[in-house]
Amino acid sequence: MNDLRRWPGIVLAAGVAGGIIASMTLPTAVGAVATVALAVAVFLRRRLPAILCAGILAGLFTGWMQRPATLTESGIPAEGCFTATVERASAGSYQQRVIATVDAPRPFRAELRTTTCDYTLLPGERITFHAHFEPVTAADDLFGGGIDAYAMYLLSERIAATARMDALRSTGLENGLIHKSGRMGRRLADDIYNVGFRPATAALLCGAFFGGDYAEPATRAAFRSAGLAHLLCISGFHVALLVSAIGLLLYPLRAGRRLNYLRLALIIAAVWAYAFIAGLQPSAVRAATMLTVMTAALVGDRSHSTPNVFGLTLAFVLLISPYWLFSIGFQLSAAAVAGLMCFFGKLNPFSPRRHVLYNIGGLCVAPLAATLGVFPLLLLYFHSVPLAGFIGGIGGAVIFPVFMAMGATASLLSVIGAAPQVLVHATDAVADATESMCRALGALPWNQSATLYPSAATAFFTLVAVALLGVVIHRKTLRWRLIAASAAILAAITALSFAYIPENM
Repeated sequence: MNDLRRWPGIVLAAGVAGGIIASMTLPTAVGAVATVALAVAVFLRRRLPAILCAGILAGLFTGWMQRPATLTESGIPAEGCFTATVERASAGSYQQRVIATVDAPRPFRAELRTTTCDYTLLPGERITFHAHFEPVTAADDLFGGGIDAYAMYLLSERIAATARMDALRSTGLENGLIHKSGRMGRRLADDIYNVGFRPATAALLCGAFFGGDYAEPATRAAFRSAGLAHLLCISGFHVALLVSAIGLLLYPLRAGRRLNYLRLALIIAAVWAYAFIAGLQPSAVRAATMLTVMTAALVGDRSHSTPNVFGLTLAFVLLISPYWLFSIGFQLSAAAVAGLMCFFGKLNPFSPRRHVLYNIGGLCVAPLAATLGVFPLLLLYFHSVPLAGFIGGIGGAVIFPVFMAMGATASLLSVIGAAPQVLVHATDAVADATESMCRALGALPWNQSATLYPSAATAFFTLVAVALLGVVIHRKTLRWRLIAASAAILAAITALSFAYIPENM
């Protein structure tokens, strides 16, 4: 309780998340109870209950305001010819998947698939097509039939219907800001391909810089098996690299307080520019928003309580876009940050005063700390934890930034026609080494030894075990450590007892 008194941001974030979930289940009843409880808490001057109830009401309101339109509310028939605006498109080996906003009296978002288009549709492209829409019941599937990754995806994207389209025809391009940003990223990707890299290297660079499906399927599979899939999608890792690079360039501005504020403002502007170039993908916007809020909170909070700032950031992000709560990417990002906050400092064997050794130790323990945070989610959604990620995380943190820096330097020099072939070939060699490392790690016989097929109960008790492990390493008294360790072991055994193997395995 004492910790929660110092971390009201965590309580606020929990309330907002609970309110968003309640907005799709029992909004009226929960809203009435939360209103009465808020009045009582204010009257009794109970700070934490008041913050929790206020968060619940805020989550209810924003969740209700941004609820996705249903196919029934759209006012159009389920089958026929339709027009839509492409939001995002990704091409696979055999088909193309498109998320688009369909024109209707009340427009709705749909996931469309096609095998008839021989080029990747652009963000903002206007299309006409024939389709038979199937309504989505993601909320019912999620809250009535158990946790399902696909239902989570549909909810996070606010998709109301799915369909396979034919008779597809493009009719033009929208010129909105979001659509222009997506096309800008594709133009820059084309420039990278023209530098002179091998196609596989250019695809890997585009995947590293802009996310999406640029990298080849075999390459993405190799990175995934090595626990490094986050390197090929826009994440906090990429934003951290950008912040480090810009911060190093602007280091002299740390001299004065006002100059330091200018430095932070320029860093935030650079991050948002990067998010714009990357097409304002949800993961890029999440990372940029979290950095902006955390920076603003740290500037205004003299105590610099990291958990409190983290909670305020989560609450702010969810109030802006409540359905990100159901995004697996958002959940993994939040869990990884929580793992780093909880375990990084305690697992690092060196003191922060010994800067060089502390940073070297950080490279080794950061993958372990982040994996401990996301461990329950990895089991729940992906049924396995790549154990090679502990090793690959260290290699990725060292090699991949070098690879991106070499690729960016060669691409920038090519603009003025001065890209040396030695640098281009060296970038190809580093790309080969990185992919070879991922394949070697993925082929280790013990890499997938943590494979499980858990129920929601398994994930819950795994989360409890990880939380108790955090108590063990943070408590100083031996008695509490022994109690927490015993409870963690019991929770882990309980989690294993709920795991199951499908009959077709």
